[in-house]
Amino acid sequence: MEYIEFLKKLTLMSRKEYIEYLLLYKTCLVISEVKPAVTIAFSKIKNNQYEDWCKFGINFLDTVSLDYMVLRDKEDIIILMIYNKKLLEEVINEKENKSFLKEFGYYSINLESNLKILKNRYDKYNCPHEIGIFLGIPVEEVRAFIISTDNNYIESRYWKVFVDRKKSTDIFKRYDFIRKYTISSIINGFSLYKVVSLIKENLY
Repeated sequence: MEYIEFLKKLTLMSRKEYIEYLLLYKTCLVISEVKPAVTIAFSKIKNNQYEDWCKFGINFLDTVSLDYMVLRDKEDIIILMIYNKKLLEEVINEKENKSFLKEFGYYSINLESNLKILKNRYDKYNCPHEIGIFLGIPVEEVRAFIISTDNNYIESRYWKVFVDRKKSTDIFKRYDFIRKYTISSIINGFSLYKVVSLIKENLY
């Protein structure tokens, strides 16, 4: 219900506010540093999404200290990966993640080099499995997804759970709480950067 209220509130905003608050919601898990990155798509053919992203969205990311990379740029759509540089670097260099990524040609410890490899593989394979590591999915779940031959997963939410239900469920609960808190704060009239400050400083 709150999500519907949030969407209604967005429709009453200016184009600048709309894209900023939409990005705030879409990136709240990255801003709060519980997730290293998210992917977002903007249409180039409807609702001025792409134009407003270029005009207002990029500046918003800069003010909340997030970076982005273009994964795909087509005539009708642009797909971005928005990330926390420090956190993402830590995640991809964790021992098990690093070992897993090496299997797909990610040999560097340098984030920029690995992002270039990811972009190239995204172009080649549409959405390579290892992007899950960049998005904060536990490596054991990414690996299990790759080798799965049928839909024998335990649960499917932010990702398909094959191995450790408790670990994934605990993460899901934290994600849900932060997203709900973000929406509630927006509905209750908190200013854009007040919400950013609260979730960034974990004051929820």
